[in-house]
Amino acid sequence: MMKTLHTICRAAAVVAALCLAWSCSNKSAGDEILPKSITLSEVELALQPGQTTRLTAHILPSTAADKTVKWSSTNTSRVTVDAEGRVTAVSQGTAYVLAETVNALKASCLVSVAAGASYKVAITFGGEVVPEQLYGWPGKQMQLAAVSNDGMSHPYQWSASAASATVSETGLLNFALGTPAGAENYAWYGESIIRAVTPDGCGASVTAVSAVSNRFSLGSAQATVGGTVALAQGASAQVTLYAFDGAASVALPATAYTLRSNNAILQVNGSTLVSTGAEGTAVVSILFAGEDNETVLCTVNVQKSSSSTSSVELWQETVPVW
Repeated sequence: MMKTLHTICRAAAVVAALCLAWSCSNKSAGDEILPKSITLSEVELALQPGQTTRLTAHILPSTAADKTVKWSSTNTSRVTVDAEGRVTAVSQGTAYVLAETVNALKASCLVSVAAGASYKVAITFGGEVVPEQLYGWPGKQMQLAAVSNDGMSHPYQWSASAASATVSETGLLNFALGTPAGAENYAWYGESIIRAVTPDGCGASVTAVSAVSNRFSLGSAQATVGGTVALAQGASAQVTLYAFDGAASVALPATAYTLRSNNAILQVNGSTLVSTGAEGTAVVSILFAGEDNETVLCTVNVQKSSSSTSSVELWQETVPVW
Protein backbone atom coordinates (compact mmCIF):
# COMPACT_ATOMS: atom_id res chain seq x y z
CA MET A 1 0.00 0.00 0.00
CA MET A 2 2.78 2.40 0.96
CA LYS A 3 4.66 1.54 -2.19
CA THR A 4 1.59 2.34 -4.30
CA LEU A 5 1.08 5.72 -2.56
CA HIS A 6 4.72 6.64 -3.13
CA THR A 7 4.42 5.79 -6.82
CA ILE A 8 1.29 7.92 -7.16
CA CYS A 9 2.97 10.97 -5.52
CA ARG A 10 6.03 10.68 -7.75
CA ALA A 11 3.85 10.53 -10.85
CA ALA A 12 1.92 13.61 -9.75
CA ALA A 13 5.16 15.57 -9.30
CA VAL A 14 6.30 14.65 -12.77
CA VAL A 15 2.99 15.75 -14.27
CA ALA A 16 3.17 19.11 -12.44
CA ALA A 17 6.68 19.75 -13.67
CA LEU A 18 5.66 18.93 -17.24
CA CYS A 19 2.68 21.29 -17.02
CA LEU A 20 4.88 24.14 -15.72
CA ALA A 21 7.41 23.63 -18.47
CA TRP A 22 4.70 23.60 -21.12
CA SER A 23 3.17 26.78 -19.69
CA CYS A 24 6.50 28.65 -19.76
CA SER A 25 7.39 27.52 -23.27
CA ASN A 26 4.02 28.60 -24.65
CA LYS A 27 3.76 32.08 -23.01
CA SER A 28 2.27 34.54 -25.50
CA ALA A 29 3.53 38.05 -26.27
CA GLY A 30 0.60 39.44 -24.35
CA ASP A 31 2.04 37.92 -21.17
CA GLU A 32 5.28 40.04 -21.40
CA ILE A 33 5.94 42.47 -18.56
CA LEU A 34 4.72 45.93 -19.60
CA PRO A 35 5.67 49.35 -18.13
CA LYS A 36 3.60 50.29 -15.10
CA SER A 37 4.73 53.91 -14.77
CA ILE A 38 6.91 56.59 -16.42
CA THR A 39 8.42 59.71 -14.86
CA LEU A 40 10.80 62.36 -16.17
CA SER A 41 14.00 63.73 -14.66
CA GLU A 42 12.40 67.22 -14.65
CA VAL A 43 8.78 68.27 -14.43
CA GLU A 44 9.47 71.93 -15.26
CA LEU A 45 12.23 73.74 -17.16
CA ALA A 46 13.07 77.42 -17.76
CA LEU A 47 15.23 78.09 -20.82
CA GLN A 48 16.49 80.95 -22.97
CA PRO A 49 16.02 80.84 -26.76
CA GLY A 50 18.68 78.61 -28.24
CA GLN A 51 19.44 76.75 -25.03
CA THR A 52 19.40 72.95 -25.03
CA THR A 53 19.08 70.37 -22.26
CA ARG A 54 18.22 66.71 -22.01
CA LEU A 55 15.37 64.94 -20.24
CA THR A 56 15.62 61.37 -18.97
CA ALA A 57 12.66 59.00 -18.73
CA HIS A 58 12.45 56.49 -15.86
CA ILE A 59 10.24 53.44 -16.44
CA LEU A 60 9.06 50.93 -13.85
CA PRO A 61 9.22 48.05 -13.34
CA SER A 62 12.86 47.69 -14.29
CA THR A 63 11.99 44.27 -15.74
CA ALA A 64 9.64 45.77 -18.36
CA ALA A 65 10.33 44.05 -21.65
CA ASP A 66 10.14 47.21 -23.83
CA LYS A 67 11.27 50.56 -22.45
CA THR A 68 11.05 52.47 -25.70
CA VAL A 69 10.00 56.13 -25.26
CA LYS A 70 8.36 58.32 -27.88
CA TRP A 71 9.13 62.04 -27.41
CA SER A 72 7.01 64.95 -28.64
CA SER A 73 6.32 68.64 -28.06
CA THR A 74 2.93 70.27 -27.85
CA ASN A 75 4.25 73.38 -29.63
CA THR A 76 7.31 72.99 -31.82
CA SER A 77 7.41 76.72 -32.56
CA ARG A 78 8.30 77.21 -28.89
CA VAL A 79 10.14 74.00 -27.95
CA THR A 80 11.47 71.02 -29.88
CA VAL A 81 12.62 67.61 -28.67
CA ASP A 82 14.48 64.88 -30.50
CA ALA A 83 14.31 61.08 -30.25
CA GLU A 84 16.90 61.08 -27.45
CA GLY A 85 15.03 63.54 -25.23
CA ARG A 86 17.17 66.58 -26.06
CA VAL A 87 15.04 69.68 -25.59
CA THR A 88 15.75 72.93 -27.47
CA ALA A 89 14.14 76.29 -26.68
CA VAL A 90 13.04 78.06 -29.86
CA SER A 91 11.07 81.18 -28.96
CA GLN A 92 9.33 82.89 -26.07
CA GLY A 93 6.36 81.01 -24.66
CA THR A 94 5.54 77.62 -23.12
CA ALA A 95 5.11 74.07 -24.32
CA TYR A 96 4.89 70.59 -22.83
CA VAL A 97 7.43 67.94 -23.71
CA LEU A 98 5.74 64.52 -23.62
CA ALA A 99 7.25 61.08 -23.15
CA GLU A 100 5.08 58.04 -24.02
CA THR A 101 5.68 54.32 -23.45
CA VAL A 102 4.75 51.49 -25.81
CA ASN A 103 1.56 50.95 -23.85
CA ALA A 104 0.54 54.64 -23.98
CA LEU A 105 1.62 55.72 -20.48
CA LYS A 106 2.66 59.40 -20.53
CA ALA A 107 4.75 61.85 -18.53
CA SER A 108 5.21 65.56 -19.23
CA CYS A 109 7.56 68.45 -18.52
CA LEU A 110 6.47 72.08 -18.77
CA VAL A 111 9.09 74.15 -20.61
CA SER A 112 9.00 77.93 -20.29
CA VAL A 113 11.06 79.91 -22.79
CA ALA A 114 11.97 83.44 -21.70
CA ALA A 115 12.14 86.38 -24.05
CA GLY A 116 15.42 86.59 -25.96
CA ALA A 117 17.94 89.32 -25.21
CA SER A 118 16.77 92.57 -26.77
CA TYR A 119 19.36 95.15 -25.76
CA LYS A 120 21.42 96.96 -28.36
CA VAL A 121 25.18 97.12 -28.69
CA ALA A 122 27.33 99.88 -30.15
CA ILE A 123 31.05 100.00 -30.97
CA THR A 124 32.81 103.13 -29.76
CA PHE A 125 36.18 104.86 -30.19
CA GLY A 126 37.27 107.52 -27.74
CA GLY A 127 33.87 107.41 -26.08
CA GLU A 128 31.99 108.17 -29.31
CA VAL A 129 29.95 105.72 -31.37
CA VAL A 130 31.92 104.93 -34.52
CA PRO A 131 30.52 105.58 -38.02
CA GLU A 132 29.70 102.73 -40.36
CA GLN A 133 33.26 102.76 -41.74
CA LEU A 134 36.63 103.32 -40.12
CA TYR A 135 39.62 104.22 -42.27
CA GLY A 136 43.20 103.29 -41.61
CA TRP A 137 46.48 102.24 -43.14
CA PRO A 138 49.36 99.88 -42.27
CA GLY A 139 50.65 100.76 -38.82
CA LYS A 140 47.54 102.57 -37.60
CA GLN A 141 45.80 101.27 -34.46
CA MET A 142 42.53 102.19 -32.78
CA GLN A 143 41.38 101.01 -29.36
CA LEU A 144 37.71 100.15 -29.79
CA ALA A 145 35.16 99.44 -27.07
CA ALA A 146 31.60 98.10 -27.00
CA VAL A 147 28.68 99.26 -24.88
CA SER A 148 25.05 98.18 -24.48
CA ASN A 149 21.95 100.24 -23.79
CA ASP A 150 20.78 98.07 -20.89
CA GLY A 151 23.36 99.49 -18.49
CA MET A 152 25.04 96.11 -17.99
CA SER A 153 28.71 95.29 -18.38
CA HIS A 154 28.70 92.41 -20.87
CA PRO A 155 31.71 90.41 -22.03
CA TYR A 156 32.33 90.80 -25.75
CA GLN A 157 33.92 88.50 -28.29
CA TRP A 158 35.78 90.47 -30.95
CA SER A 159 36.38 89.13 -34.45
CA ALA A 160 37.54 90.29 -37.89
CA SER A 161 36.42 88.90 -41.24
CA ALA A 162 39.65 89.54 -43.16
CA ALA A 163 43.35 90.10 -42.61
CA SER A 164 43.31 93.64 -43.98
CA ALA A 165 42.36 94.75 -40.48
CA THR A 166 42.54 92.62 -37.36
CA VAL A 167 41.21 93.07 -33.84
CA SER A 168 42.48 91.69 -30.54
CA GLU A 169 40.36 90.08 -27.83
CA THR A 170 40.36 93.45 -26.05
CA GLY A 171 39.14 95.41 -29.09
CA LEU A 172 42.47 96.80 -30.38
CA LEU A 173 41.98 97.40 -34.11
CA ASN A 174 45.17 97.02 -36.16
CA PHE A 175 45.48 98.01 -39.82
CA ALA A 176 48.96 96.50 -40.16
CA LEU A 177 48.04 93.40 -42.15
CA GLY A 178 46.40 92.73 -45.46
CA THR A 179 46.88 91.81 -49.09
CA PRO A 180 47.63 94.46 -51.73
CA ALA A 181 44.79 94.65 -54.22
CA GLY A 182 45.04 95.71 -57.84
CA ALA A 183 42.31 98.28 -57.37
CA GLU A 184 42.86 101.21 -59.68
CA ASN A 185 43.97 104.45 -58.02
CA TYR A 186 45.12 102.75 -54.85
CA ALA A 187 48.47 101.51 -53.66
CA TRP A 188 46.86 99.33 -51.02
CA TYR A 189 43.27 98.51 -50.16
CA GLY A 190 41.19 96.08 -48.12
CA GLU A 191 38.04 95.77 -46.05
CA SER A 192 37.38 93.78 -42.88
CA ILE A 193 34.17 93.51 -40.86
CA ILE A 194 34.91 94.02 -37.16
CA ARG A 195 32.32 92.52 -34.78
CA ALA A 196 31.72 92.66 -31.03
CA VAL A 197 29.17 90.06 -29.79
CA THR A 198 27.91 89.15 -26.31
CA PRO A 199 27.19 85.58 -25.14
CA ASP A 200 23.49 86.42 -25.66
CA GLY A 201 24.14 86.92 -29.36
CA CYS A 202 23.66 90.69 -29.31
CA GLY A 203 26.34 92.68 -31.06
CA ALA A 204 27.45 95.37 -33.44
CA SER A 205 29.80 95.63 -36.40
CA VAL A 206 31.83 98.20 -38.28
CA THR A 207 33.68 98.04 -41.60
CA ALA A 208 37.39 98.74 -41.27
CA VAL A 209 38.66 100.16 -44.57
CA SER A 210 42.41 99.92 -45.05
CA ALA A 211 43.25 102.29 -47.87
CA VAL A 212 46.14 104.28 -49.24
CA SER A 213 45.22 106.66 -52.04
CA ASN A 214 47.24 107.04 -55.22
CA ARG A 215 48.75 110.30 -54.08
CA PHE A 216 52.37 110.74 -53.04
CA SER A 217 54.86 113.56 -53.04
CA LEU A 218 58.45 113.66 -54.19
CA GLY A 219 60.14 116.61 -52.60
CA SER A 220 57.80 119.57 -52.85
CA ALA A 221 55.80 118.29 -55.80
CA GLN A 222 53.05 115.70 -56.01
CA ALA A 223 52.59 112.65 -58.25
CA THR A 224 50.41 109.62 -58.74
CA VAL A 225 51.11 106.04 -57.78
CA GLY A 226 52.23 104.05 -60.82
CA GLY A 227 53.24 107.18 -62.74
CA THR A 228 56.60 108.41 -63.98
CA VAL A 229 58.67 111.08 -62.24
CA ALA A 230 61.93 112.81 -63.07
CA LEU A 231 64.92 113.32 -60.84
CA ALA A 232 68.09 115.22 -61.67
CA GLN A 233 71.47 113.52 -61.54
CA GLY A 234 72.91 113.69 -58.05
CA ALA A 235 69.69 115.01 -56.57
CA SER A 236 67.71 113.56 -53.70
CA ALA A 237 64.05 113.89 -52.70
CA GLN A 238 61.88 112.81 -49.82
CA VAL A 239 58.93 110.55 -50.61
CA THR A 240 55.68 110.92 -48.66
CA LEU A 241 52.70 108.66 -49.27
CA TYR A 242 49.23 109.89 -48.41
CA ALA A 243 46.33 107.89 -47.03
CA PHE A 244 42.64 108.67 -46.96
CA ASP A 245 41.14 108.68 -43.46
CA GLY A 246 37.50 109.13 -44.44
CA ALA A 247 37.60 112.91 -44.46
CA ALA A 248 40.95 114.06 -45.87
CA SER A 249 44.33 112.81 -47.00
CA VAL A 250 46.97 112.43 -44.31
CA ALA A 251 50.64 111.59 -44.57
CA LEU A 252 51.61 108.06 -43.64
CA PRO A 253 54.32 107.67 -41.02
CA ALA A 254 57.59 106.51 -42.55
CA THR A 255 57.45 103.37 -40.37
CA ALA A 256 54.34 102.19 -42.26
CA TYR A 257 56.22 101.27 -45.41
CA THR A 258 59.62 100.58 -46.97
CA LEU A 259 60.84 101.84 -50.36
CA ARG A 260 62.97 99.75 -52.73
CA SER A 261 64.74 100.40 -56.02
CA ASN A 262 65.26 97.80 -58.73
CA ASN A 263 68.75 98.96 -59.77
CA ALA A 264 71.80 100.98 -58.79
CA ILE A 265 70.79 104.10 -60.71
CA LEU A 266 68.67 105.05 -57.76
CA GLN A 267 69.42 104.43 -54.11
CA VAL A 268 66.87 104.36 -51.33
CA ASN A 269 67.71 105.73 -47.92
CA GLY A 270 64.67 105.21 -45.73
CA SER A 271 61.98 107.25 -47.44
CA THR A 272 64.46 109.33 -49.45
CA LEU A 273 65.38 108.65 -53.09
CA VAL A 274 68.94 109.50 -54.06
CA SER A 275 70.21 109.38 -57.66
CA THR A 276 73.73 108.03 -58.12
CA GLY A 277 74.67 110.38 -60.90
CA ALA A 278 74.15 107.98 -63.77
CA GLU A 279 71.43 108.57 -66.29
CA GLY A 280 68.76 105.94 -66.65
CA THR A 281 65.49 104.61 -65.36
CA ALA A 282 64.67 102.90 -62.05
CA VAL A 283 61.47 101.45 -60.68
CA VAL A 284 60.62 102.26 -57.08
CA SER A 285 58.38 99.81 -55.22
CA ILE A 286 56.75 100.07 -51.83
CA LEU A 287 56.33 97.34 -49.24
CA PHE A 288 53.76 98.04 -46.57
CA ALA A 289 54.17 96.89 -42.98
CA GLY A 290 52.95 93.32 -42.58
CA GLU A 291 52.89 92.69 -46.34
CA ASP A 292 54.67 90.02 -48.36
CA ASN A 293 54.19 91.62 -51.77
CA GLU A 294 55.51 94.87 -53.17
CA THR A 295 53.50 97.49 -55.03
CA VAL A 296 55.03 99.69 -57.75
CA LEU A 297 55.16 103.26 -56.53
CA CYS A 298 56.59 104.96 -59.61
CA THR A 299 59.17 104.92 -62.39
CA VAL A 300 61.99 107.42 -61.96
CA ASN A 301 63.87 108.91 -64.90
CA VAL A 302 67.27 110.18 -63.77
CA GLN A 303 68.23 112.97 -66.16
CA LYS A 304 70.97 115.53 -66.66
CA SER A 305 69.99 118.83 -65.18
CA SER A 306 71.66 122.07 -64.23
CA SER A 307 69.26 122.32 -61.32
CA SER A 308 69.41 120.25 -58.18
CA THR A 309 65.67 120.38 -57.73
CA SER A 310 63.38 117.54 -58.70
CA SER A 311 60.59 117.71 -61.20
CA VAL A 312 57.54 115.47 -61.30
CA GLU A 313 54.19 115.24 -63.03
CA LEU A 314 51.63 117.45 -61.37
CA TRP A 315 49.07 115.72 -59.21
CA GLN A 316 45.58 115.41 -60.60
CA GLU A 317 42.69 114.45 -58.35
CA THR A 318 41.65 111.00 -59.54
CA VAL A 319 40.91 109.26 -56.24
CA PRO A 320 37.39 107.75 -56.44
CA VAL A 321 34.60 109.26 -54.37
CA TRP A 322 34.31 107.34 -51.08
